Amino acid sequence: LANTMPTVELFYAVLVMMATILMFLPYFFLLAAYMKVKFSKRYAGSSEHSGFSLHGGKFLPVVASIIAFISVAITVIVPILFPPKTSVFVYELQVVGGPVVFIILGWLLYRLHGNKVTK
Repeated sequence: LANTMPTVELFYAVLVMMATILMFLPYFFLLAAYMKVKFSKRYAGSSEHSGFSLHGGKFLPVVASIIAFISVAITVIVPILFPPKTSVFVYELQVVGGPVVFIILGWLLYRLHGNKVTK
């Protein structure tokens, strides 16, 4: 592993890119949840969920969600597409594989210990 990162600067750049991808992935879920709540018949006209409304009827929320999705997608894709001066395969493995490993680790920790905390 030490041979794949020749400098501290490169190691730090890979860590920043991994963190960027991990931090922006939840926004995809938030956008999907917003669209589901916004267009769900269950919450239509409900005053308790009035915080989910944007002025402009159905058009503006869809446009805002599409713009937000595109900007989040660009933020996640750019670190993957433009590797620094290193082996492209190693960089892609670290930047894409790192978040996957951390997501799996978080899921495993939740499965092992999540039920104990909620009881």
